[in-house]
Amino acid sequence: MRLAGHRGAPAWSPENTLASFAKALELGAQALEFDVHLTADGRLAVIHDATLDRTTNGVGRVADVTLEDIQRLRTDGGERVPSMDQVLDLAAGKAFLHVEVKDPSALRPAVDLLRARRLLDSARISSFWHGALRESKAVEPGLQTGVLFSAAPIRPAALALDAGADALHVCHTYITESLVAEARSHGLQVLGWTAQSAADVGRLFHLGVDEIVTDDPGMARQVLAHLAAPAAPPRPRSPEELRMDAERASIQALMKSRPGDAGTPREPGKKPSW
Repeated sequence: MRLAGHRGAPAWSPENTLASFAKALELGAQALEFDVHLTADGRLAVIHDATLDRTTNGVGRVADVTLEDIQRLRTDGGERVPSMDQVLDLAAGKAFLHVEVKDPSALRPAVDLLRARRLLDSARISSFWHGALRESKAVEPGLQTGVLFSAAPIRPAALALDAGADALHVCHTYITESLVAEARSHGLQVLGWTAQSAADVGRLFHLGVDEIVTDDPGMARQVLAHLAAPAAPPRPRSPEELRMDAERASIQALMKSRPGDAGTPREPGKKPSW
């Protein structure tokens, strides 16, 4: 079961920043999930929203600003918005990469960059735009893709197969035993996002998903380590406990051998003879 840092480790550092991705790796994440948008000059910026307002001290649409100008801005923690190239420099060879494409226009550039960096085998493109995933898979058959669902999907496996996808990326609250079983029957992996508590992580572990995405990889890693640990061997019984066990067994055997026990019913109203 793989553990992925959702936009890095935003429980510790500003989301989708190099500091956040480095922290996720430090905390034991085996994969990194991040979002990409196309900038005004055709570059890939790693940022979740289509606008700069929420996560930086800038305003406006990412698509209307060049990458150079975006990188002059700062997040609340004083970090810069990285390019996809910079994230690959940091994480390549250290973690599996989940690249969420927020707009179809960014999908082909993201695939081209992964191919140029020879990272198609260690990355997966995910998107809510299932049609765009289908088109990209047709052009690049070796591309791994995952269909994203934000609500309870109806016939999820059929939707994934129609998009030519390899995995279902489902909000953790909508993952059930039947969904996992359906995915397995069609050779699809299941990724659950975003587990924010130990209870969320534990539930996904017991459902048997392939991957858990979380804002706090450190917490999730500790929970998974605890759940995967072998059960402690039974404590050896002391001589006194063994003696008492033997006495109880003898008494039970004696009672069963007397009339009136469960194996030898007494006549109504008749008292036992002992």
